[in-house]
Amino acid sequence: MGLGFSSPRTGLGLDRYNLYRVPAGCRTPGDGLGVSGAAACEAQIESVTDAPDAADVYPSWAPGVRILFASSRGGVTGFDIYSVLPGETPRRLIASVRTDWFPRWSPDGARVAFVSGGPDADDFQIYVADADGSNVRQVTTDAAALKGFPVWSPDGTRLAYVAAVDGARDVFVIDVAGGAPARLTDDGKVIAVGDWARPP
Repeated sequence: MGLGFSSPRTGLGLDRYNLYRVPAGCRTPGDGLGVSGAAACEAQIESVTDAPDAADVYPSWAPGVRILFASSRGGVTGFDIYSVLPGETPRRLIASVRTDWFPRWSPDGARVAFVSGGPDADDFQIYVADADGSNVRQVTTDAAALKGFPVWSPDGTRLAYVAAVDGARDVFVIDVAGGAPARLTDDGKVIAVGDWARPP
């Protein structure tokens, strides 16, 4: 598998990102914090996407090697959801007239969670779909403005995410089947949800 990341490293500009992969076997000599350590892995980095006129962002690994990501490729307004295997052409899974981004695979790779909305900032909701992009279903319906970074629970029954309410960004959890979200934090300064702890 390895580590996937998004970067404008080809010098195309800060609004032009492609996806890259560091192989799982990459090891850095010594403490790995110096330039020489980085160079050891730099030589192993592989390009996954190569779109000079697009931003490919928010990569998410499926169980295996398939990568899910949001992209502005194809001249679309906003972003659509794509999946790709290294070495293959990206395939569009979800497309709409809205902005579709922050995609995340479910733990079993059978479903996709993503955020869709726009053009108004107060119209972003979380959706789920089958792995092939079919059966799109809205999960959140509340009026919390911006939503982002949905993360699946290990058993695939809940989603944690960040939402802004009256300008305060906090973590919420909702059942994938629907219902009212539960607010987990109240400091108003959350940037993103990392991940659920996985059972040993």
